[in-house]
Parts: sequence; C-alpha cells; structure tokens
Amino acid sequence: MSCPIHDEILDALTDRDSWEKKQQIFYTMRHDGLRRKNKPYPGASDLHFPLIDTSIEKLKPFYYNQIFQGETLARFVSKEGTAAREHAAAAADYLDYKLKEETKFVDELPRVIDYMLQRFRGILKGWYDPLKKKLCVSAIDPLYFIMPSEADTIEEADWFVHVQHLSVAAYKRDRRYNQDLEVLKKIRGGTETVGHEHDDEKKRREGLTYTKSKNQIILWEAYHKTANGYTVYTYAPCATKEHIRKPYGLTTKWDENVLVPFVDFPFEIKDIGWYAPRGVAERLAPFEAACCKVWNAKNDNLDFTSKPLFTTAAGVDASANSKKRIVPGEILNGVQKIEMGAPSIAIDQEMMSTRQIAEQLISMPDVGIGKQLSARDSKTAAEVNQIGALMGQGIEMRGGIFRNRMAKFYLLMWALSVEYCREDSFYLKEDEPMQLDDAAMHKHYLVRPSGSPDAWNKEKRIARASQRTQKYLNHPNIDQEKLIRFDLEADDPALVKELLIPSGMMDMKEQEDEALELTGLLEKGFPAVVLPHENHELRIKIILGRLQQLGSIRQPVDPIAQQRIREHLQQHLAYLQEANPGAAKKVQTYLAQFNQQPNPGETPFA
Repeated sequence: MSCPIHDEILDALTDRDSWEKKQQIFYTMRHDGLRRKNKPYPGASDLHFPLIDTSIEKLKPFYYNQIFQGETLARFVSKEGTAAREHAAAAADYLDYKLKEETKFVDELPRVIDYMLQRFRGILKGWYDPLKKKLCVSAIDPLYFIMPSEADTIEEADWFVHVQHLSVAAYKRDRRYNQDLEVLKKIRGGTETVGHEHDDEKKRREGLTYTKSKNQIILWEAYHKTANGYTVYTYAPCATKEHIRKPYGLTTKWDENVLVPFVDFPFEIKDIGWYAPRGVAERLAPFEAACCKVWNAKNDNLDFTSKPLFTTAAGVDASANSKKRIVPGEILNGVQKIEMGAPSIAIDQEMMSTRQIAEQLISMPDVGIGKQLSARDSKTAAEVNQIGALMGQGIEMRGGIFRNRMAKFYLLMWALSVEYCREDSFYLKEDEPMQLDDAAMHKHYLVRPSGSPDAWNKEKRIARASQRTQKYLNHPNIDQEKLIRFDLEADDPALVKELLIPSGMMDMKEQEDEALELTGLLEKGFPAVVLPHENHELRIKIILGRLQQLGSIRQPVDPIAQQRIREHLQQHLAYLQEANPGAAKKVQTYLAQFNQQPNPGETPFA
C-alpha cells in the first residue's frame, strides 16, 4: 500500500536528527549520569548528582494533583440552561467512572506527565476500540510521534504519524490487519528482513523504521488532513508496498470539527514549532553537569585531605618509599605532613546554590522560599511573601496550561462516549449502580477539569475554602450546598460522598425531626432543644402548618403545650435572626398574619 506522505515523513525524521540525539543525552543524564571523560588519578570518584531526576519527581505530584483534586475528573456545564443541570452532573459522573474504572487513564497519566517533563511534550491518546467495545487510553512517547517541525499543534499539522510497536501475537489477534503469512514475514523484525527497502542509512532508524527483534512489528499510523477531515494510512515502514489495513477516515466531531485521537501536553509555551518547547532535562542539563563536577571535586579533595602526603627534609628513596607504609601510632624521624589547605570555595554551598537556581528556573513548588539564593543570609517577611507570590504565579500558570490541554482530552473522550457508548450507559456513583439517561448523551456541554490550578498547595487551598465558608455561611444569595461541597473538596474529595447530604434529602430529614419534636410538644408538653445549625425557617413553617391543621379540625391544644411551642418558636426565630435577618423578617410577617387570621377562637395558638 502506498502512503502519499511517506517521503515527507522520512524528511521530517531526518530534520529531527539533532533533537533525537539530545534526547538520548538527556535520558542518560537522568538515569545513569554522564561519566567523567578523564579521571585525574586511578580510583577517583565518578558521581552522578541526580538534579534532573529529583526535579522531575518533585514536579510529577503537582501535575497529578491537578487532575484528582475534585469529586469528579471534569465539570460539565450545559449550554441548554439550568433545566439540564441534572443531566450535566450525571454526565460528569459517567465520564469519571468510565475513565477511572474502565480505562488505563489512572495508570497512563503519570507516564504522560513524565514524558512531558523529561522530553518536552507528553501525548495522550484516546480512542474507542470496536473489538473490545470500550474506550481506551494510552500515553505516547514523543520519540514515537513524528510531526512536521513547523507545525505548532497536532490540530494545525497537515499530517502526523504514530509509530506503533506490536508483538507478532498482538498483530495476529487484530483481524483488521492483513494476516497473510508472506506479508507477516516481511514486516516482522529480525536481521533477515530489515534493510531490504532501506539501503539508504539516513532512512533507517531502529525503533522507528525497523526493529532487530523477530517478535516485534513496527507499524506507522499516518494521519493525513484532507478537506473533509483526516484519512488514516496504516503500513509498515520497512515494507511500504505491502497492504496492512484499508485506509479509513475519522468520524468523531465536536462543533462540526473532526477530532483527532491525540492531545499533547507541552511543558512550556514559547516559540512556534513542535520541537520549540524544552523539557526539564534540557533546561537543567547545564546545572546537573555543574553539580556533578563540584561533587566529584569535593570527593577528590577528600581523597587528599583524609589521606595526607608526607615528606622528609633529606628526601626519600623511591625504591624504599614504595615498600614503606605509614600506620597509626608509628613514629618516623624527620617525616613531616604536607598541608593541603582548605578548598578555595565552600563546595556544599556552591552545590546548593546551583540547585536553587535550577529549581527557581523551572518554578519548582517548594516551601523553602526563605532559603532562596540572595545576597544576604536572611530575608525579611516581605521579601519571602513577594518571592512566594511570584513563584506561585509561575506554578499556577503551568497548572493552567496543563488543565487546558486536559479539558481537550475530556472533551474527546466524552465525544467518543456519545458516538459509541450509548448502549453502555451503566456507571457507579457512591457505590450505587446507575444508568445514564439517553437525554444526557449529547454534545451541548462545556467540559472543564475540576478544581483550580493552585491545587498543589493543599494548606492554602483549605485555608481559602474555610475563609470562604465562614464569610458566606447562611448568606441568602449563596448556594449553601455548593459552598459546603467546595469546602469538603479542598480537604479531600472523598469527604463529599461520605459527609454531604444533598439539600432535598436534608430538608426531608429536617421535616422528619421537627415532626417528632412537635409530637412531643403537643402530647406531653416536653421541651425540645433547638440547635444552631438547623433549618430554622423550614422548621417554623412546619410548626405553623401543623397548628393550622389542628385549628381547621377544631382540636384543642393543652395550655402547657401552647407555652412550650411558643418558647420553641422563639428559639428558632432568635437563631434565624442571628444567621439570616432577611429570612427572619419574612417569618415575622408570616407569624403576624397567622395570629390575625379569622376565627381566632378556633386557633390553638395565638
């Protein structure tokens, strides 16, 4: 099979030669370290200061927590108004369940974050597998994703290629691929088959165009943009003339735009171009090299200072000195120690200064702000606050970029769900089986990640949520259930499911409790305790409604019970006046109307 853009792909591979070589160096620096080219003496230290690796491991939780800070992964906002709010909430619960429980999203997310930090971009692929009949998620190493260098994003590129590595068994299981034994023999790896179409060394790349493993097959999934969307060509780069799979088009759309099954996550946004961003490894490589050099210099110095040299005024015969060994407690006449002197710089301080500059460069989330590099040994509180604010803005900006890309991925997975998963509407919410209403399966939503970019700082998030709750508690224009929900989410999203009772259910519980209290007041005149957190407005209305019911049937009320009810009402009214004066005023007006109704003699309470 012939792919019309095959030559362009090969040219793009050649163009990114220097980038691939740099990535190999950065990978070695992170995992093994670059060894010293020339040791100053046999047995000299050859240490690797893991600055890149520790920085990446510190940053990964920051990005990971951007995703799992809310009760659900995404928030759905209906474009159809408040009438469809319940459908939007159900859609968010459905997508949350599908991604967390039925795909590898939770496992693949740390991997795509690592690719983003190590390389320069992470790539997340989401698609519907018709053979497995389920949504699928996979993280893609940028090394195995070929793009024209001038393209800035996947959506803007005229073409792009996903390099797939399949075992021979996996290839045979997929009936969409050509199962002819002769074709399989040509496309599988091994020294017998490679190179028959790639005599030009420039076009041969192990892992990209061929493999030496006989149990592996490399396929290229080439996406070519057309006037109507995208055409996908699947073929083996080592045998381009062999038919592997019939070309097909992408069909999933959102707002009339065809969606591609890939979303990229750049570590930074700077110049235009696919390879313009730099990863943590590239930005910190000079600092790691400096730290390694200083660390090895420190150990070289320790070798000489911990094992001092000796000399004599008369000199020492070389042949005799080679056999002589100085041991503790031995006294040698005329032997003097050679003083090596202290290092010209404070080595440990130099290493820490280099590390602090590097972490500042990549806006590392860190609580050690007061120890940042400065001309003075200490900082004022104002300086610490300013540095913290500036670093926080940089960190939150990175979080915002990451979240915007994740919104695209959620939108892609929801669009796939609407198109392919209508018959699979089952999901779990709070361990209860649910079915998503078909009316909720549509594309008239705005899809956003839950939470906010400052999720990495849990203490700050909890403090801000607590201040908000204290400020707006019982405010008449604030949705109290959402206020409490956000407060619980700031601490732990699981607490929302464990502790929060929905408003409708809470009102029913309040009515039931007040009805029981009112029964005790009417029948036994037993006083009931009024608690500050109760819904006082609702409970007052329940009491008055019950009294009206008794008046309508002319049932008398015991004078003691009347007194207890009057006291009970006053306590509710006092708490309501303190918490919500506006609501208390409405209730007082209602009470006045209640006491002035006709036939007061028929009313058990006046």
